[in-house]
Amino acid sequence: MRTKKMFPFLLILFSSLFGIWQKQESGTSKDLFGIYFIDSSYGWVCGDSGIILFTSNGGREWICQRTPVNKRLKAIHFIDLNRGWACGESGIILPTTNGGIDWEIQSSPVNETLQDITFDPVSHLYGWGGGNKCGIWSFDGGNSWQGDSTIRDFNAVYSFDEFCVVFGNNFCLFTTTDLGRTWYYTPSQETILDLKVYLQVGPDIWTAGRNGKAEWGDRGGEFFWDLYPAVVPGTCNLFGIAYEPDFSEIWIVGDDGSIFYSRDTGRIYYLDTILGIPLYDVTFPCVDLGWAVGKYGAIFHYTNEANINEKGLLKVFSNLKGTTFDIRGNKVLPKRKGVYFLKSNNKFKKIIKWR
Repeated sequence: MRTKKMFPFLLILFSSLFGIWQKQESGTSKDLFGIYFIDSSYGWVCGDSGIILFTSNGGREWICQRTPVNKRLKAIHFIDLNRGWACGESGIILPTTNGGIDWEIQSSPVNETLQDITFDPVSHLYGWGGGNKCGIWSFDGGNSWQGDSTIRDFNAVYSFDEFCVVFGNNFCLFTTTDLGRTWYYTPSQETILDLKVYLQVGPDIWTAGRNGKAEWGDRGGEFFWDLYPAVVPGTCNLFGIAYEPDFSEIWIVGDDGSIFYSRDTGRIYYLDTILGIPLYDVTFPCVDLGWAVGKYGAIFHYTNEANINEKGLLKVFSNLKGTTFDIRGNKVLPKRKGVYFLKSNNKFKKIIKWR
């Protein structure tokens, strides 16, 4: 529950209007490390002992898919409803071409644990992966992979254009915009555990790391990215980061069960809730719709039933009389996305969330 001391008598309403995290039945007690949804219905989760779970109804039911391995799977990525990859211990790479009905073992160029895997969002021809002192890449849509086991540890990797990818490392980012012919080195103030990129937002990149450290940054400068420390009210290790598609909120999960959110594109985070179970990954495929996974088979689902679209908001405000306040108690006009309070006759009569 998000608690704002400006209006303590409205805390019960916050629990519903801000959204809630509810635990979904996964059917397993195995630790879960990676999650990927392609829309609000279809998603996959991977974890210990080669487990992969699948849902076609937004997590109301999770079905265990058979895999040919018994090793820990750390990450999973799909480019459409049928084609996906999972990776993990001993350099394991598992592809599927039918949504996970069949998973196969693919020849891997490395033997080290792979921590993350991604594909370019444009053509889906260029795939990248990173792990313990290794990196892998595919330039044929994941049909074959090349790799290098002599490079640094990479905990996170994210492709943000057809020829562009960034690897997250201990206290640095490595970025290429020409399929690896040229690399840019950006120093970081943290051990990066996860990262996300989306250009033309400003900021363009977000990272999450050890000991409660996170960063946001813009493209440009001598080191390709200009990185700045974010404010996070905690010291847990931050294993997963995700943005909502409209960038109204950035989310981070930690290994003490903490979930943090930011409404200023990743500059300042606030504690949303503490679920009490270590969390390792988070995703928001749709606005106000997210999932987080973690230890002991934990899957948590976030929903916000109070979503009001822009047209509806304008209609509501045009018919109401009173003074509008933002979440900090400042008088404002509701022109931007956020949470607003309408005060009329010395009473707060309406609370509206604009997405």
